[in-house]
Amino acid sequence: MGAVAVASRRQRRFPWGLAVAVLVGGLATGAAAALIHSHTTSGPPARRAVPNAAATLDPASVTWQDYGGAAVPQAPAGPHDTQEGRAVGFDHTPAGATLAAVNLSYRAGSAAGPGVFEPTIAQQVVGPDKDQFLSIIEAQYAKDGPQTPDQIAAVRALSSTTWAYKVDAYTASAASVEVLLRSIPPDKTPTYVNLSLTVDWQGADWALVAPAHGLWSSVSRIVTEVPSGYTVLKTGGA
Repeated sequence: MGAVAVASRRQRRFPWGLAVAVLVGGLATGAAAALIHSHTTSGPPARRAVPNAAATLDPASVTWQDYGGAAVPQAPAGPHDTQEGRAVGFDHTPAGATLAAVNLSYRAGSAAGPGVFEPTIAQQVVGPDKDQFLSIIEAQYAKDGPQTPDQIAAVRALSSTTWAYKVDAYTASAASVEVLLRSIPPDKTPTYVNLSLTVDWQGADWALVAPAHGLWSSVSRIVTEVPSGYTVLKTGGA
């Protein structure tokens, strides 16, 4: 994908594939060109106003889980079950949709390991690119192997976290959520990757729509600061 400032296996171990080049190692020009911003589904929800969108997930209600070295949000809206590394049970609200988008994207990454990403993708991912997505994640895991303690420590040292979000569109059946990831590389300049994620309501819970062509890069873009209209979840430093 081009030259990355820190070329190591730990870069590939972060859940979001290409986004790791920003979050863990710094990003070269060639890699930046590969991050393409696009929604992923056969039909994101029709855009309509989200009542009180900025307050759908109250930052004061959020607690933080260390997952693979990154800080991942939890709240009363979900997940309600995190046994065996999974994330199941999200409220049928914009807050629940936001938490589902974030938590399922972590569990569907190769760094989560097959004991988590296989059942997550099988049971909690939908869309026409689901099978291709699983194949890509399996191939990534076969190449990289399990996440090591040193790799987890490296991600943790960068203060990698879900930083902010915006509910772009919401209906009872689907939601589009912009999720902003933040990391602090060695130069101490915060670095951001924006993920455009879609979740569908599948009868009893939210399910993540697989990214286009099974690639995280299809829903990723680099930003230099928190975009207007986003709600910051994690304040008071990294």
